Amino acid sequence: MYAVIYGTGKWAQLLGSKLKTVGIEPVLVGSNSNVASYTRESILESEFKNCPIFIASKTVDHYNDLIHCLKLNPTVVYIEKGMSSSNERLINVTVPVFILSQYRFSEVFSKLKGQIISCVYDWTIDRNNVSDWAYHIISIDNYIKKLNNQLYIKEEGEYTIDSVSTLTIRVGNTRHLNIKIKTDISEADIQLGKTNSIQINNEHFEFADEDCLGKQIAKIVVNEIEVLERL
Repeated sequence: MYAVIYGTGKWAQLLGSKLKTVGIEPVLVGSNSNVASYTRESILESEFKNCPIFIASKTVDHYNDLIHCLKLNPTVVYIEKGMSSSNERLINVTVPVFILSQYRFSEVFSKLKGQIISCVYDWTIDRNNVSDWAYHIISIDNYIKKLNNQLYIKEEGEYTIDSVSTLTIRVGNTRHLNIKIKTDISEADIQLGKTNSIQINNEHFEFADEDCLGKQIAKIVVNEIEVLERL
């Protein structure tokens, strides 16, 4: 089985390696001939039609890559970290399209208890790719609250998602991802990184080296897509 990946960067290559572990051969598409098997032009003349497609290019290219990949008649499309704007989400497609956000698959969120009253996201990132990291926050917030808020953040700062959730995102020397959540019956302090953990009331749960991306891919392969965000 094959899957086409749009993108040749670090994340596209990592995604390809995870697909290989579940028996799917990745076919990378892009301009970097050292990594890609096809360019965006040549893939249209290839035999790779009717395959799953993953879009893992730069976020600003996601919309054009989605339009382009539809010419391959994909069975399903998965887009890493969404689109650049709300307008791009208005595209009308008949093929199923999902947004990937691997943190949704962390075990920490299965430990939450009660109705959420407030969420405070405080994230320091170690690379100046604010829009990519900010999307994870919005995706997590929508997931745990069962909502579909949209907020497109491109700069450091403090933001309000809704009446329940706020976030601060900044660039620093080290990555530190913290979420404080209050519910009607509990208080939780979540740390996301190489080790994911949650302190909820007097209980502590830790998941060392949790492979959230691997979990996400494993679920996709067996069509367990309930956790995924639908475009």
